[in-house]
Amino acid sequence: MRFRYLLLAAFLALSSGPARADSGATEPPILRRGNGTEVQSLDPHLVSGVPAMRVLRALYEGLVTLDPESLEPRPAVAESWEISPDGRRYTFRLDPEARWSNGDPVTAEDFRESFLRILHPSLAAPYASQLFVLEGAEAYYREKTTDPTEVGVRAPGRHTLVLTLESPTPYFLSLLVNAAWYPVHRPSVEATGAWLSRQGDWTRPGRLVSNGAFRLAEWKLNEYLRVVRNPHYRAPQRYHLAEIFFFPIENVFTEERAFADGLLDVTSLVSTPRIRDYLEGEGRQALRVEPDLGVYYLLLNTRVPPLDDPRVRRALSLSLDRRAVTRDIRRRGEPPARHFTPEGIGGYRPPDRVQEDAEEARALLREAGYGPDRPFPRLTYLFNTSETHRPIAETIQALWKERLGIEIELVNKEWKSYLADRRRRDFAIARAGWLGDYLDPDTFLGLWTSGSTHNFSGWSSAAYDEAMARAARLPAGAERNSWLARAEEELLSALPVIPVFFYNRAYLVRPTVRHWPENLLGYTDYSGIRILP
Repeated sequence: MRFRYLLLAAFLALSSGPARADSGATEPPILRRGNGTEVQSLDPHLVSGVPAMRVLRALYEGLVTLDPESLEPRPAVAESWEISPDGRRYTFRLDPEARWSNGDPVTAEDFRESFLRILHPSLAAPYASQLFVLEGAEAYYREKTTDPTEVGVRAPGRHTLVLTLESPTPYFLSLLVNAAWYPVHRPSVEATGAWLSRQGDWTRPGRLVSNGAFRLAEWKLNEYLRVVRNPHYRAPQRYHLAEIFFFPIENVFTEERAFADGLLDVTSLVSTPRIRDYLEGEGRQALRVEPDLGVYYLLLNTRVPPLDDPRVRRALSLSLDRRAVTRDIRRRGEPPARHFTPEGIGGYRPPDRVQEDAEEARALLREAGYGPDRPFPRLTYLFNTSETHRPIAETIQALWKERLGIEIELVNKEWKSYLADRRRRDFAIARAGWLGDYLDPDTFLGLWTSGSTHNFSGWSSAAYDEAMARAARLPAGAERNSWLARAEEELLSALPVIPVFFYNRAYLVRPTVRHWPENLLGYTDYSGIRILP
């Protein structure tokens, strides 16, 4: 790890970016951001992790963006839109000045083809189910129809895009900010492979054509990724930054050292032992601790015995000590999770169903047939490399050993391998986390419908699907929230996932970075950021 740090320091000393903060030199406005892990891809239709999303928001632009303070939808590629009286048809007028980074115009047909691409089953896109709000989209994805004209997306004019929904969707405009709704440039994709291939080489520097304010300049795996201003971007005056470096530094202590030495402007995390030091010392000006719209949970493979028994899943949940995890390991005031959906989204009140009772947990295991004559089988617990994932896993391992007498084997993998195992459902228990994509309970509860491409638990419930379907047909309000609560009741009764705690976000920002956005979604709008000399 020391070798990696020395490489980072040497690179930053020689790079075209700004020198250390105390150099006094006048330099172009360049942001250096710690990004946690290496991004899994720069194909916006194939990613699901936060590190990739941070980069993609610089490279791509969707129909709308979000106000960094209010999180209200604002025009982006679409300069305006109209909504039909029944709330099902959205007509977007695209900015005729929108350009790809190679100078090609961005058209409505680019969006139409891109939406059909992510919905094509051969791509196996992890976020495909986000587009199921479109009329006929799920049927197309499930190959119940192969006719793309049956999907609710039309491009009747070069700068006119019409999207028709299955039913009114109150959060639809906010949904469009997600990378799944970004357009990709078909000619450049097909120049190095097939339009529907997951293996194309079109995302490399010199080949990637994007439509955001920045374009890809360099990508050295496990070292850094650099983006520079897109000379063809339609509104260059909105952006102050000339370049952004993203550094995949998995070790939080290495990242903190780079920040302390003036090599980074923003970190992805803060080490837990140092949070109090920052709060009480000079570093408090750099520390940011903010509520995050996210939940940390255990994902259970319900197709693997004995996790196919809901009594076993409930016993595992009842025997946890969530307060110990947040108090002793995380140490940033995060609330234990008594439900899956965080509080306070659109007036929705989640049911408080998750309890802790070790005695009841032991009784449930006995009821399920486990005891001295039938020992509980040894299970694996998958987690990805992180400062806190291992101690959380070890704490849970110890709790289950002490309170239930069961053994689990901890399996640590780097991010890409972890994602691949989860996608293949090659695990028994896996640590997981979800950060909301938009301000609606559906961003959490929609994960567990039978048709969701994020449902890696193997669990499905007709009652859950029906409650979510009824909620989807209703406008925002008490009746819709009632159906969402019914769905969450069903989820918390079956427990294919075990909520542990709700996130707070803790990271460091150098005082020379001004107008860094703080919001519940952790949504980074790079347009407002300024770097002081």
